[in-house]
Amino acid sequence: MLFLDAEFYRCLSDHPSKDIGLASKYTNSRGINIFNKKMIVIPVNGQRHWSLAVLINCGHTVEAKSFSEFPMLLFLDSLPGIHKMKEVKDNLLRWLNGEFDRLYPQKKPDPFTTANVHAFKPKGT
Repeated sequence: MLFLDAEFYRCLSDHPSKDIGLASKYTNSRGINIFNKKMIVIPVNGQRHWSLAVLINCGHTVEAKSFSEFPMLLFLDSLPGIHKMKEVKDNLLRWLNGEFDRLYPQKKPDPFTTANVHAFKPKGT
């Protein structure tokens, strides 16, 4: 399990281009391979409100054999509409693909897509 700080997501969302720049330094400078982690917990802070994004099974992409192995995003937000799940998911997919391309340049680029990373938002959050 990997816990990132709120500064991580701010860096990621402040640079909406393909270049993940500062966000990548959080794991690259510490020698962390995010694809070896079962869960990655990312606090999302903005407009004086907190949400929580949890990436699960990031080490599984096309080789997932059952639904429980597929990569997924659990999005917890008590005030709907302040942090948009689609925007958070898009930013996190951009980061996942950037990290994958950096760590595995010989493999198929950008394996994480909106089609194979399912996002869930439990009712009441």
